Amino acid sequence: MIWAALLIAAAPPKQQHSLAWEMAHEHEPSGDNQHQPIGDPLMAKHHIEAVIKSGLRDPDSAKFEWPYGFTSGRYASHSSGSFEGTITCGTVNAKNGYGGYTGREPVAVVLWGTYVAEVDLGGADDESAEWIASECDKLGMPVP
Repeated sequence: MIWAALLIAAAPPKQQHSLAWEMAHEHEPSGDNQHQPIGDPLMAKHHIEAVIKSGLRDPDSAKFEWPYGFTSGRYASHSSGSFEGTITCGTVNAKNGYGGYTGREPVAVVLWGTYVAEVDLGGADDESAEWIASECDKLGMPVP
């Protein structure tokens, strides 16, 4: 799987990142492909889905909903700082270790030019999911 590198703003050394950000860096290509743009913003959704799926127990069970297009604005991530760029919000629902669906969790994606700047994925705790839903709501993209 080819994954475009993430362009992340400078951060303090002990900064915590979202689960999706960590997963993306785990699969980040090395060498000359490191800063290859993703191209079409719609392709970003497919890349993000692939990264999120790679960290799931049952990747084939993942159901994504992207009810909105992209809009310009500022997104304050729950754990990685503030990002200005082209943003969209959606949800993911996947099966847990017991075979049951966990419920839709919010996802926010921020593009900076043609690079993915941030992926914020809820679900690690209620606080992060509520934060993402609140930020998406501020942008006029309420998460169902």
